[in-house]
Amino acid sequence: ITRVVRLLKFEVFRDLRRMLDGVIGGILALFWAMIIMSTPVYIMAVLLRQLAAEPRTCKGCSSEEEQAVVKINTYSRELFGGLGRSMFTVFRCLTDGCANVDGTPLLVTFWDAYGPFFIVVYTIYMIFILHPYRKGEPLR
Repeated sequence: ITRVVRLLKFEVFRDLRRMLDGVIGGILALFWAMIIMSTPVYIMAVLLRQLAAEPRTCKGCSSEEEQAVVKINTYSRELFGGLGRSMFTVFRCLTDGCANVDGTPLLVTFWDAYGPFFIVVYTIYMIFILHPYRKGEPLR
């Protein structure tokens, strides 16, 4: 291994050294980008896990609200059964795959069950995540 490293000191391998430096620098930047991206996903996953973990009852609700509560109670284990599942569900919602287990939109189900409060929190969350990258320009 040390002989291979010594070979990199030759002038012929100058471009290879530059490429390796770029890869190492890129891995570090990618690591921090993943940390920055996973922190709000983690926070939202914990909040949704707490919200969906407790079975909810609906007394005197409309039929849409009752159906939504039944769906959340039925599918809460598959979607928010653990922190990993909850983070995966939040990540899917970020990447436009926000569907319930039966294929219905998850946001509509939460809207019907929890009302506009959930949508306001979700909208603020999405603005926080997506706002720095509008028009493809990173936050400065």
